[in-house]
Amino acid sequence: MTDRIAKGVLAFFTFAAVVILLSLNTGFFFLYSPFTLLAGFLIAVLVWRQGGFSLALPPAIPLLCLLLVALLAFPLALRGVPAATDPAQTIVLRVLDPVIPRTFEPYAALSFTYQFSYQLFVKPFADLLPLLADYLWLWVFGVLFGALQIVTVYLFTFTVAKSERAGVLAAVLLFGTKAVYRDVLVGGFHAVLAVNLLLLAVTCFARKNRLAYLFFPAALAVHPQIGALCGLALLLYAAFYNRLTQFVLLLPSLVLIIPAFLTTYAALFSGLSPSVASSPSLGTFLLVPLFIGVVPSLAVAAGLVLLARERRISREKAFALTLLVATVLLYLAMDLAGFLFVARLLEVATIAAVAFAGMTLVRLRPLVVAAILSISVLAILASGELNELRWDGKLTPAETAFAAAFQAFDPSLQATFFMTDGGPKIAEYANKIPYDAREDWFLPYYEKQVLHDAGLADLDQRHENSQQILADDCAPCVAGLPVRYLVVNTETYTPLPTEPVLQHGPLLLYDLAS
Repeated sequence: MTDRIAKGVLAFFTFAAVVILLSLNTGFFFLYSPFTLLAGFLIAVLVWRQGGFSLALPPAIPLLCLLLVALLAFPLALRGVPAATDPAQTIVLRVLDPVIPRTFEPYAALSFTYQFSYQLFVKPFADLLPLLADYLWLWVFGVLFGALQIVTVYLFTFTVAKSERAGVLAAVLLFGTKAVYRDVLVGGFHAVLAVNLLLLAVTCFARKNRLAYLFFPAALAVHPQIGALCGLALLLYAAFYNRLTQFVLLLPSLVLIIPAFLTTYAALFSGLSPSVASSPSLGTFLLVPLFIGVVPSLAVAAGLVLLARERRISREKAFALTLLVATVLLYLAMDLAGFLFVARLLEVATIAAVAFAGMTLVRLRPLVVAAILSISVLAILASGELNELRWDGKLTPAETAFAAAFQAFDPSLQATFFMTDGGPKIAEYANKIPYDAREDWFLPYYEKQVLHDAGLADLDQRHENSQQILADDCAPCVAGLPVRYLVVNTETYTPLPTEPVLQHGPLLLYDLAS
């Protein structure tokens, strides 16, 4: 049974990678969901017949997957919406119709240069199975890919260490890391998928399996930083195991993601430079064990102590430790140089940490491993940072209820000015265009990854106008703006003297066209 599960997981990731690469190469001409799913399935079957393989899983691995599903899913089950997720992920999905666009119109003229391959995979399901809202499809696959990291971490560690117990312990230690929980909560779904693809690329490369030629470019297509670290991990493995020629032969597979190089990567490379002058800080160093997780960090420390006592290190442990050290050093160097968003590099450090700890502490008794799992789960449930994301999110329960009422009142896409903190999330759930599309990551506004053109200038000007109106508490000032609706939270701002067309708790809706 467990060998069928492993085979099914590998086949599913093969299908996902094929759909992403197919959509990426056809999407600038057309995006037609029935074609994407059918053609993707047929191509995946052909690819699987050429390179698919089966690998049995220990019975504990599927059970650990189910446990991680529960931990990832329960916040939404209680709240009803993924409230902490960045709206940008949903908006990226919505503008992928009927082709991959050049800008985020009709939301804004901002250049469409953010990574969008995860959304290319989700789009056919959101289009053909509309029983779930599009943002829920993003979340469902985010949880699924998050839980499947248990399988991919096991396969990676087992393949490198050739030890089932090392793979299981690495999977257990994954519960103590914050990365997968944080990514699912804030909408870093593409990072979750990219980590899986990285692990599978190295696994297949180590097994001399042809699927490495699929998973490597797919990882780069999904997430630039993690994709680049996938290349680093493959290069390190090739260096440790005298496989440099085979690594070079992987590089031509990158021709599959030329469209990503022309969009996302071109924009990134054009803005590649430090953002601000920086100096070493204690926080930079402390973030590493905190990001990796207390339990996995302690496990790594224990593994290092054991290696010091043994005074020798095997090749597989040296590989995992080198990947961990190289990733951490790269993060520290880029952070101290002033680059932004470099914490993503620690996603791979987390994986290297649990793999290294799994290999070095492989002799732990099952009772101790069970205790580590229990402590890890309790630590994650008690995490103040994660609980803030689980329960506070980006909008209040009252704003969530208002968003549903607003969407029912007028489901059409209309420009709206929001005088409430949760405006961007309300706009996402109510299918509206916020006047300030820069606020709270409604659009992926990152100055190093967007074109500095008239569209960006207009977005910045709207943001300044909005901030001034909010600071002045001037609801009447909205009347002269190109918007249809005004939303006012009366707990924070002064409402208009006219009668609202909709009221839900402290939130009022005004139709400025009436």
